[in-house]
Amino acid sequence: MDSLQELLVDGTRYDPRYLPSRNADHMPMTLCAISGLGGHLDALLAYRDQYKKILHEIPSVDANPNWRQGIGQNESYPSLLAWFREQVAERGIESTVSKYLPEFIGSLAIEAFHPIIRLGYAIDFKSDAETAAALAYMASSHKNVPVNIDHTIDIRNEMQAQVRTGPRPFKKTGFTRGIIELLDDDYPVG
Repeated sequence: MDSLQELLVDGTRYDPRYLPSRNADHMPMTLCAISGLGGHLDALLAYRDQYKKILHEIPSVDANPNWRQGIGQNESYPSLLAWFREQVAERGIESTVSKYLPEFIGSLAIEAFHPIIRLGYAIDFKSDAETAAALAYMASSHKNVPVNIDHTIDIRNEMQAQVRTGPRPFKKTGFTRGIIELLDDDYPVG
């Protein structure tokens, strides 16, 4: 590896989540940050070599022309990655992001914002590979989050109700799983 860009390309062979915790892969974002702060290649390689031990490689697959079938399906990440690689190669970063990002805006809270943070780094560091990976991550973890901009919440009453009823118990642990459980249960707000 001779550069940050090559490390980012190589890093797309890993699942954006590592098991069993389903925590997000922070390697690409951290490599960009180290480089952006003036870190040399030896520092990037040392970090990569240590961090990749917790990551899981994904299979190399072809893009599915029916890529929309993979939206919201974590297991579709490899084929979505292949799809978005093709899109970035054809259209470029700006055009691809402009075309596809609006479709996934409703799920930005899913995965604790990591897909959008990863996309921000990809754009800032002009990485085709990371742009494709971030969009694939966003698409594979997408779940529509209903947003009603006309709905107002009385924070004071909501907080008092929370004090009276106590914390909402969750069946599973973790930020992403909690949000998904709230959405699946149609937990009322307001």
